[in-house]
Amino acid sequence: MHADGTPGAGAPLGLLAAGILALVLAGGCTGAAVIPAEAPSSSPPRCPSYSPPRSDGRVRDARLDEISGIVASSTQDVFWAQEDSGNPPAVVAIDHAGRVKATVAVQGAVNHDWEDIALAGGTVWVGDIGDNDAERLGIQVYSFPEPALTASSVAASVLNLRYEDGPHDAEALLVDADHGVLYVITKLFRRYGVVYRADISSVEDGSSRTLRRVGKVPLGLVTAADSGPQGIVVDSYFDALLYPWSGDRRVETTLRGTPCPVAVPAGAEAIAVEASTGRLFTIAEGVHPPVDHVAPDVGG
Repeated sequence: MHADGTPGAGAPLGLLAAGILALVLAGGCTGAAVIPAEAPSSSPPRCPSYSPPRSDGRVRDARLDEISGIVASSTQDVFWAQEDSGNPPAVVAIDHAGRVKATVAVQGAVNHDWEDIALAGGTVWVGDIGDNDAERLGIQVYSFPEPALTASSVAASVLNLRYEDGPHDAEALLVDADHGVLYVITKLFRRYGVVYRADISSVEDGSSRTLRRVGKVPLGLVTAADSGPQGIVVDSYFDALLYPWSGDRRVETTLRGTPCPVAVPAGAEAIAVEASTGRLFTIAEGVHPPVDHVAPDVGG
């Protein structure tokens, strides 16, 4: 027998044939069919179709050249955006045309490497989760009530997080307020990103939690994630996937389903779902980046 487990040239053909016959007969006696190692958990989803990308405008303020996360406001016709490392700890309200409507300082926060932003249950969550060299022993997520456009500052609470298996770089954050769970998806130079979860059902300012691995998504270099009426969208520099909601509308269950490809502009650093329309908005880093969107076909 060769090192790879295949029979060598001198293997008796009679023995091989007898072995094959025995397997066939064994299957025939039981009447059992060959079962794949992992049977699909559900039928393929009915994927929505989306319009070609359309630009609504460009970010007007040239100082906002490192936008790494956006989320659609739940009460105001704006997106809340935050910038990457080296920028002040602040969130900025931007309208669809890219005009800045407010800049709100986040008191009690440090922008070590802010990478994504989420909004759930009226609370904004900012993920200081970037770690290019995978060396941070702990990461932080800041939370505060969604501010009004007239606010100049807001006080934040901090949640300290550690991965169960050591540091990782990450740029995607999801928060499930209904079930009290926070998710981080890592950014890897591989064909997948790893999904981690932490319980946030009873957190207070300064609480610490452990991020535990619960799955993965088939995208490398994941840069952002968000949820909306049609499901969960996960974005990378090159591709985006929409996971239609599972029956229980839980993030983990949904991300185990079959995703639908979505053609969004390449190079997007941030993505947001507009709850009222299901449109997916993207913004890239750089000076005066476009505010692009794709719209779902309600009949698709």
